[in-house]
Formats: sequence, C-alpha cells, structure tokens
Amino acid sequence: MQPTQQDVADLAGVSRQLVSLVVRGDKHVSPTKRRAVQEAMASLGYRPNAAARALVERRTRTIGLVTPGFSNPFFGDLADAIRVAASERNLTPLIGSSASVLEVERSVIDRFIEMGVDGLILTGSLLSPETIAKIGEQVPVCMLNRPPAKGVVDAVLCDDARGQQLATEHAVEAGYKHIVFLEDEDADIPQTSAHRRQTGFLAAMEAMGRADEAVTITVTGRVSEAVLQAFDIFNSTDVAFICHNDQIAFEAAVEIMSRGMSLGVDVGVTGYDNTALASFYSLELTSIDQGLARMARGAVAMIESRQHGHHEAGRTQMIDPTLVTRRSTRRRVWKK
Repeated sequence: MQPTQQDVADLAGVSRQLVSLVVRGDKHVSPTKRRAVQEAMASLGYRPNAAARALVERRTRTIGLVTPGFSNPFFGDLADAIRVAASERNLTPLIGSSASVLEVERSVIDRFIEMGVDGLILTGSLLSPETIAKIGEQVPVCMLNRPPAKGVVDAVLCDDARGQQLATEHAVEAGYKHIVFLEDEDADIPQTSAHRRQTGFLAAMEAMGRADEAVTITVTGRVSEAVLQAFDIFNSTDVAFICHNDQIAFEAAVEIMSRGMSLGVDVGVTGYDNTALASFYSLELTSIDQGLARMARGAVAMIESRQHGHHEAGRTQMIDPTLVTRRSTRRRVWKK
C-alpha cells in the first residue's frame, strides 16, 4: 500500500499538517523539522500525489516553456536554465517546440493551458501582441527577449543593443580595419532581438566616428557567401565579423579557417549567446553572454508572483550582457 502523509507524520514525529507544508515547499518550516519529514518520506518511499495536490492548491506547479526548436543550442541552454530556476521554487518545467510554425506554437500553448500549467514562458514567439495579451488573461505569461505585449504580460530581456555595442567596440580596439555585422533576417523588424543587435552595432560605429564604414550583411543562405561578400566589398580580409549569434559565428569561423586564414590574427569573429559552440576547442569564439541564469530566474519569479496575486500591468526586467573574449578576436595577443 502506498504510504500516506499520516504515515510520514508518525515516523517523523510531527503533525500531518506539517508534512503537507513540507510537500508544498512552504518556507516557514524549520530546517530541522523539514529534514525529519524528508528523511521519513525517503525511508517510506512516499511520493506526493500530484493530482490531489493540484486540486487542493488549485495549481499544478508546472511551467510551460515554448521555444522555436533546438537546432540553435541557445534554446537548449535556455531550457536547462529554466529547469534549474524552476526547481529552486519546487516547480517542474514542461517544454514544447513550435518548430517556428505559428499554428504549431498556438497548438502547444493551448495544450499547456489545458494541462493547467501555472504559467507560460515564450521565446521566439510568432504570435501577435494582441494574441499574447489574450493568452495572458488566461494564464501568467512571461516573454523572453521580446518586449511585453499589452495587458498583464511580463518580459525579461537581455540588453541586446548594449551587447552588440560591447562586441563592436572590442573588435575596433583589437585593431581590425573593417567591421561587418552579419545580421539575422529579422533585423529590420522592430521589437526583435535581431533589430536591437543591429541597432547596437550601428550605434557603436557611430559613437566611434565610423558610421560611414558600418557594413551590415543579412544572412539569408549560406554564411560562407556572406563572408566572401564582405571580403569582396573591402577587397581585403582584414575584417572583424560581428555576428547575430554563435551559429552564424561558428559557420563564419569554419569558412575563414578552411581558406587558410588564421582566426583571430587575420580575421576576427564574435558570436552572441556564449553557447557551447563558442567554446569549441579548435575555434574559441569571443561571444556575448546573455546571463541565462538571471534571465531564467527572473522569468520564473514573474510567473510565481502572478500566481500569488500580482495583477498590475506588464513588467520588464532588463539583463546586462557581458563580453567573453577568446582567441577569435585576440589580434593584439597573437599578431606581431
């Protein structure tokens, strides 16, 4: 027979009500009693009944994360950060992929709502602000790297403009003659991270008195073609590529090295997101770190506050990015 909370209480020498508080993750239970209850639960093999708890608490202690997919390692890193942040609050993340298809995204969200998730974290969403606002009326919603929609929808954003400014300033200081921004196809769409990164690049070039030299190339196909296009524009390979993300930077670096050029010495490359691709041992890409742990904790905290009665208008938390320098831009160190 499955052990009950009363069995746990009897073994731990506490009341059943206190066992219930421990199961719910109540922070007011003393460490000593919490430990006694947890040891009793482990000894008896007690597992809380999630369905019964959901009925009592009127919540499932789950959060739905919807991403465009996982071909970009950034979203895998994000999912892991959300998992850690959720576990710190005794929550379980459920993960769904939209495959960057609007109808699929809406279907995943509807399914999560049917499952009774406590809130939704959306990243790379294709939904309109109006649609997101309506969803926010049904369940707490936090957007990642996109400004909040109307209503009570919250958002956590990396300061992408600042991040790309850091990358651009670093490339100029390293001594590269020409600076090129390899941008995403969404760079001209307001409210997107791609647009904010483009804005940061152009602002940095202007601040350094080099606005007329700022070149942006939209990556619509093979990154190698964009790299060769830049070399043709300047009739030179003394170029630093500031890339929209680590995926583009990785492909650019591979193309550069395949042509016998020294990464960092002859040509500079900077990525964005600081994923595992950036620290790949044979490339060592300089990259911008968005602070995923802080971003994830902020998003989960906002969902929790909505669950606890916060009904004010949408809030925005901005995360400061950091520049992580590696071999791909260390011209001053490597070039004689």
